[in-house]
Amino acid sequence: MNNQQKLTFQNSKQKDQHQHLLSALADYLCENRDDLTNEWMEAVHRSPQIQSSEKLDSRQLANHMPNLFDDLAIVLRRADAVQIEQEIAHDAYAHGADRWEQGYDLAELLHEVATIRSVIFFSGISGFARQNPAFSDAAKKHAKEIVHRFFSEVNIQSAQRFVH
Repeated sequence: MNNQQKLTFQNSKQKDQHQHLLSALADYLCENRDDLTNEWMEAVHRSPQIQSSEKLDSRQLANHMPNLFDDLAIVLRRADAVQIEQEIAHDAYAHGADRWEQGYDLAELLHEVATIRSVIFFSGISGFARQNPAFSDAAKKHAKEIVHRFFSEVNIQSAQRFVH
């Protein structure tokens, strides 16, 4: 095997390992969705930037969280950034529509999505990393990029309801 073939093989092996870890992260997030959702709801209720959340009960607040977790899991398992918008468009738009009907303003909606992104980063990804030593810095960086793009797209799609 020449050097180019070895490099290609190593890159392919690393890519397969990253994909395996991203799938495992998706499983971890889904398995812990209730705890992560509860942490997010507590943070939303404490946030002075999301005052409209005080008018919602737990069911109303968490309304689209299960679907967003499912969408995030699909994206992580595929790690195909091109498909992110298509995966979440419906659920994110529906989330924005619900929040608009519940009296949120656009800034509150954006803060709410930023809060779940933070929970996923600091509790979800970090919790997974503590339990999985094979989750390398490179794999973690890749996962964070996917999660960041995912929630950026959630913001865009959710906000569309406020401008249409």
